Amino acid sequence: MRKVTVIGSAAVLTLATALPAAAILPTDTIINPAGKGYEVIAEDEGEGADEGEGAGEGEGAGARERGPTTQPTSKPVSDQARPLTEAQRSRIAAGTGACVGAKVASRTAVAGCYGPVPTAATAPAGEPARPAVSVASVRQEAVDQITLTTPDLQASPCLADPGSCKGTVGVPVWLWVGDGNGVMPSESASATAGRFSIKATAKVSKVKWSLGDGQTTVCSGTGTKYSQAEHGWSAPDCGFEHGWKKAGTYTLTASYVWDISWSGDQTGSATQTMSSTRQVTVGELQSVATQH
Repeated sequence: MRKVTVIGSAAVLTLATALPAAAILPTDTIINPAGKGYEVIAEDEGEGADEGEGAGEGEGAGARERGPTTQPTSKPVSDQARPLTEAQRSRIAAGTGACVGAKVASRTAVAGCYGPVPTAATAPAGEPARPAVSVASVRQEAVDQITLTTPDLQASPCLADPGSCKGTVGVPVWLWVGDGNGVMPSESASATAGRFSIKATAKVSKVKWSLGDGQTTVCSGTGTKYSQAEHGWSAPDCGFEHGWKKAGTYTLTASYVWDISWSGDQTGSATQTMSSTRQVTVGELQSVATQH
């Protein structure tokens, strides 16, 4: 009887095989998942061996001396180990399924695991894949930090009653935004991600106005706040000298024209319009003639 012992595994495995005593059992080598060698070593076992085996000269009749049992020994595994067969790979891989999660989580090679290390684009289970950083995404991040406001619309027909706007046909209309102090809104922001860095700037370049009856104008500044005592029926620096031409209800509109630009790893520009509206009820002056 021959024994075959596998050396190098966590537990030494011994297999019994019935081979003739004179048979030569070749040493076989496989590679374990950690890259170490398993070496298969054959040895004799006296018990159950063929009669006459191991008998020396001068032995007594019927006497047989059993030679010492060969103990399994470990031999260095050759660097020129034969490639694993598909069957060997399958047996080893069956015990390494847990390695996959470890490789994905660490993105490094894990001892005892077959297969390539996952690429940087592979996300751990339960974690969403991160989109690739691009200069366009960094630019958008910078621009998104800027708040593009709508105009704080103000007009002379709305001063008398804050709750409603009442105009008069033929009367000059003064228009302005905010406090009418001449300061136009502006804002900037920066963003950096990966190897890209972008600075975005936005400012209001002009204000477009519409009376709602087809008349429009463009003002390069905020306009001037109307004061009846100071301005009376004079022509406005931003507005309409003759106002609405006939009675009715109109939608007065003010629109900021935002000029947006960005610089850094990418340069460019864009325009965005933001609007506000007010309803205005326009009437006519009534004159009463009396006879003396």
